[in-house]
Amino acid sequence: MKTITSILEFDASASPYVGMQIAGGIPRFHRSGRDGFVESEGYQDAQPPVAALSLAHLKSALLSLSDNDLEMTLDTSGIVVLTSHGGGFKTVLRVHGVRTDKSSNWKVSHTVGRIQEDLPFEEFKDIRTGVFAMACEPTLRKNRLMLPTPHAIVVRRDVKAAAFPWPRSLLLKALTGSKPMRLAMTDKGYWALLANGLWYLVSGHQTGEALSEEYDKPATAVSELQSKRLLEALDGAYRMTAKSARLMVDPVEGFIARDQYGAESTYQIGKLPCKAFAIQPKTAEVIADAIRQDAAEFSTLGMVDHDTMRITRGLWDVDFKVFGCETKFSRSNP
Repeated sequence: MKTITSILEFDASASPYVGMQIAGGIPRFHRSGRDGFVESEGYQDAQPPVAALSLAHLKSALLSLSDNDLEMTLDTSGIVVLTSHGGGFKTVLRVHGVRTDKSSNWKVSHTVGRIQEDLPFEEFKDIRTGVFAMACEPTLRKNRLMLPTPHAIVVRRDVKAAAFPWPRSLLLKALTGSKPMRLAMTDKGYWALLANGLWYLVSGHQTGEALSEEYDKPATAVSELQSKRLLEALDGAYRMTAKSARLMVDPVEGFIARDQYGAESTYQIGKLPCKAFAIQPKTAEVIADAIRQDAAEFSTLGMVDHDTMRITRGLWDVDFKVFGCETKFSRSNP
């Protein structure tokens, strides 16, 4: 079930079908999309699968079974039959599929080449990129892994596994959310990852250098904050702010969250030597998801330019846009 879940989560835009081979009674799977594919270790690419299954239907079928001891067979119409004998009772489920000898629309072909260089994956062991929704592809240059989200620019410093072309978010999500066994680059520019019994082959990309340069600027420190309290305040404030409202940051009261009923919740984080400002609630969520991945006792609030601020905790930087705070929402606006 874990394998099917990993394949299902690989890429929302990938094929809704997964190719299945059976060798020695053990099923092996392959699913592809525009930028790459994921397949079981031992899957034979030169050998056609016995069927291409509806991945969503297969997951639903597996969720309905409590017994992990299953038999998988194929009937003459291309339907995979799952049989279990849990508790002494027979259960038979049929999973929709298409005959691969009659349809080629179930997969996208990729020429990945041969593995050319092994890369260190230990650099990524304390990083979780899957918590961030990407606005565009990440970059990995100057030992800086930049993760551009729609609400803030997240940077993890001191990532020395530099390789070009850069890894896509699909690859990073699998890499940082698993226990990798091998990470490599092919001679065709594909990143290759072996983790949890699955091979991920995802093409690298060459975009984003200008954005990476734009967000590689020093910040002027404004205040030092206790990281534990800052994280508590961020987590609480963004949850208590109405979707259509901005989250206020007051130099005395701290975060001021206005909910859908107009009620205010406040979270002090220490006095700030700056004017009040506002951010989007989603920005606060991104900051929280980044800084919780470090253990530094203190975080630094800094000013990059007139409308961009930065929160730094340990090796993590988050740059975000700020807005002028309306006087009626600010209790102590200087």
